Amino acid sequence: MKHSGIFFLFFSASCRFPCLQLLLLIGAKLEHIINKLAYEVASKHAAGQGEGGIVVRPSDELFWFHSPRLVLVLIHFILFQNALEFAYFFWTLVSLPLPAKTPHRSC
Repeated sequence: MKHSGIFFLFFSASCRFPCLQLLLLIGAKLEHIINKLAYEVASKHAAGQGEGGIVVRPSDELFWFHSPRLVLVLIHFILFQNALEFAYFFWTLVSLPLPAKTPHRSC
């Protein structure tokens, strides 16, 4: 178990970039969904059908594989990975020895 810290550091570093790519992919998909819904509302309002207020009707067809639950699971995975990275950062920050505080003497 001597090198378990090195393994965890390698594992943590190898998981960062796919999670970043997944974060960008999920963000782009959510932005696409919001833009599509905004376009539908704007086109109904321009045609005069939106007089009773703005009504947004999201549907499952906007998500991958018609499953909004998949996007939710991926968001939870990203949040868990980020929490793990912050915990590891603070753990290494606390576990590192502090530098020795020796007074500097000038000649």
